[in-house]
Amino acid sequence: MSELPHDDDDQPPLYVEICQFYFRQITEGAIRPGELLPAAHRVAEKHETSISTARRGLKLLAKIGFAQLVPGYPYIALHPEP
Repeated sequence: MSELPHDDDDQPPLYVEICQFYFRQITEGAIRPGELLPAAHRVAEKHETSISTARRGLKLLAKIGFAQLVPGYPYIALHPEP
């Protein structure tokens, strides 16, 4: 998937920007499959937003197949086969 869903506005919602940021990090190799993604509170701090917005972005990343939530841990990066 080369393009993530977003509203038709010029700037997507912040949760989509968060998803896009980690999507790029994974697809460009900065975060490798199997590595833990930052916890939601760290994502919220980095992107200056609420934890719920950070969680929503990570959840979208999981929905498109680039992360998996493991109970008791942050999300784990995945890189699905094309």
